[in-house]
Amino acid sequence: MSISPLIRFGSSSWTYEGWHGQVYHRPYAKSTFAQECLREYCQYQYKGEPLFRTVGNDATFYRPPTANQLRRYRNQLPEGFEMSFKVWEELTIPSYAKQARYGLKAGQPNPRFLDAQVFKDFVLMPYREAKFESHTGPFIFEFQRHGMSADEFCSRLEGFFGQVPKEFRYAVEIRNAGLLGAEYHKVLETHGVAHVYNHWSYMPPLAEQH
Repeated sequence: MSISPLIRFGSSSWTYEGWHGQVYHRPYAKSTFAQECLREYCQYQYKGEPLFRTVGNDATFYRPPTANQLRRYRNQLPEGFEMSFKVWEELTIPSYAKQARYGLKAGQPNPRFLDAQVFKDFVLMPYREAKFESHTGPFIFEFQRHGMSADEFCSRLEGFFGQVPKEFRYAVEIRNAGLLGAEYHKVLETHGVAHVYNHWSYMPPLAEQH
């Protein structure tokens, strides 16, 4: 059965070396595999039809992509293919966890949390420079578990999406079940933002989220 054109099927990343012999059949050097195999991922067929029409990019959760990285992606993507990006964690964590990778910021409040200007300057700018708009899927804001109340979180979310450019698409992934409710859904509906259904340890079943 053909996949509906309304559905884009893809995986959360394409850089799985274990897919050699299944999705990937060309030889790649280990050092360049992640940079070069995207084109073959896009060409993978199931029963004679291209299967993947989108793919996720999780690496951008840790740092925004550069314009040069986006150009390399663009040169491998066919027309109509979209890549969805996790948004830089500097915008999605209210405070830094007590982890060594945060250095002196560990355990401190994050002044860049849901800062629309930082998002426009550091996240969106490379996409414009690389002329990547036609391949840009939804930007996914992943909010890990935190102690912020639903009222405060929704207020911050409302203010943020009221300031960001409307020509891009956005989606929100939460890990706090207590945030699900009428106020949260009203914010998303008001700004045309999608809810990301996730099957995570602390989240209710997908049907209950719906």
